Amino acid sequence: MSRRHLPGLVLITILCLLSCRKKKSPEIVPQISGVFVAGNDSDQYGNPVAAYWKDGVLMVLSSKYSQTTGIFISGNSVYISGHQAEGNAQYWRDDKVVHLTKDEQPAYAAAICISGNDVYVAGLKNFDGVLESAMYWKNDVPVRLTDGTSKVTISGIAVSGNDVYVVGSEHSPGNSTVNAKYWKNGKAVSLAANTNNSYANDITVTGNDVYIAGWELTPDNHSIAKYWKNGIPVNLSAGNTHEKATAITAIGNDIYVSGDRATLSNTSMAQYWKNGVSVSLTSGDTRAYTSDIAVYGGDVFVSGTEAAPNGKYVAKYWKNSTAVNLTDGTRDAYAGSIAVK
Repeated sequence: MSRRHLPGLVLITILCLLSCRKKKSPEIVPQISGVFVAGNDSDQYGNPVAAYWKDGVLMVLSSKYSQTTGIFISGNSVYISGHQAEGNAQYWRDDKVVHLTKDEQPAYAAAICISGNDVYVAGLKNFDGVLESAMYWKNDVPVRLTDGTSKVTISGIAVSGNDVYVVGSEHSPGNSTVNAKYWKNGKAVSLAANTNNSYANDITVTGNDVYIAGWELTPDNHSIAKYWKNGIPVNLSAGNTHEKATAITAIGNDIYVSGDRATLSNTSMAQYWKNGVSVSLTSGDTRAYTSDIAVYGGDVFVSGTEAAPNGKYVAKYWKNSTAVNLTDGTRDAYAGSIAVK
């Protein structure tokens, strides 16, 4: 073979090998799916410990006295807000803890949501004062909402585009009444007059519409379950009983609100409303409470807790009104929030 023909032959061989080599498929990152419920289990001493259940399987997040307050699924990760007994606000990403405060002043993480690559956690923090301030953390950076001169509670957070919404309740000057409100980008928006106590428990934002679930006391000390759409109240109960709305979600034109109703026999009935129509989840013979609601694939999921005959509380959720127990009633447990993917 002539040496001058070798380079051409080598080139043909390389091209053949390259063309015949099997192309590598792009890597597919598995997406998690299932029913995720965050709450608290009990340790051997009866103390609450942060935990969550995936499709009924228990995942303990901490061995210390701790509690969870919210859950959010993003991509392939589970985010859960909560706090430890030391008074540190934090969240877990899967099983890894992220501290928002570190033994400075008492702090509390109340809710969590993810928008893009950003992690938002709403809560409270004490700034060397008597009262705690409402605030949220964006990627661990604190943003203060109140100055600590009035008592405040925080219960939820939502992000839509560049707008951050934090919901809660704040005492009026002199602590005469409690007013349901939310903060949009740091600006407070009151939802009710200061004549009756009102409380906001959850928030969701769909398009340009802001929905907030809560309740309001009547002059005769009953409570009206309700939600506000863009600040306009929608009553879910008549006000002649004790009913509360605990969480809300909006799917298309349908509004779903979880809640519970006190009975005359000193029990509580778990329920939810779809477009204002009540759906009972329990009979009212036990003490049952709801905490959160989610809708996925046309199915309605409501998390909550119900007392067993022995008095222990069972963590559970209902799927289309059918109960799914997460614990067996031998110890106290609580289901506080739910996400379905």
